[in-house]
Amino acid sequence: MKKSRFSEEQTVGVLKEAEAGVAGKELCWRIGISDVTFYHWKAKHGGLEVNEARRLRQLEDQSGWNFRTLNLMDGYTREALWIEVDTSLPGERVVRGLEELKQKRGVPEVIQVDNGPEFISQAADQWAFSNGVRSHFIDPGKPVQNAFIESLNGKFRDECLNQNWFVSLAEARQVIEAWRGDYNTARPHCSLGY
Repeated sequence: MKKSRFSEEQTVGVLKEAEAGVAGKELCWRIGISDVTFYHWKAKHGGLEVNEARRLRQLEDQSGWNFRTLNLMDGYTREALWIEVDTSLPGERVVRGLEELKQKRGVPEVIQVDNGPEFISQAADQWAFSNGVRSHFIDPGKPVQNAFIESLNGKFRDECLNQNWFVSLAEARQVIEAWRGDYNTARPHCSLGY
């Protein structure tokens, strides 16, 4: 399939259709993109308006680099356990984070994840199998099945990513880790009775 660059209007328009209930597979087929591209758009532009997506692209073009984040959350305590920041997040990076958490907290029985490439990778699958952890994949295009992490992602975007302009990966990691610490310790959580 030929690679093409979609405008912010097209990208946000497709995501708005998905939010309105159109199946992701149908959208992918109709506009000729892969599931991976669709989920990349959701991770990067989900919940954004066209002007916000356009500004994000402008900032990326100005800074000359782009980064991705990956959030892991405890579904019981709603604690943000780990936020990884890098220019790409292959399965090996996920495994490294899971290993760090394993040393601190042990292994969970189940990990609920979306169908992003970092979670469906062979490395993540092998880690889960060798540690006796079941992977529960939400249905594609159904972020409500992973509502707690979607809520965390929204707060993270609104309170951290949209409030800062990072000039380096090191700065992004420092600011994001500070936000994670504040989210877990100082910020009142309505689900925990403030």
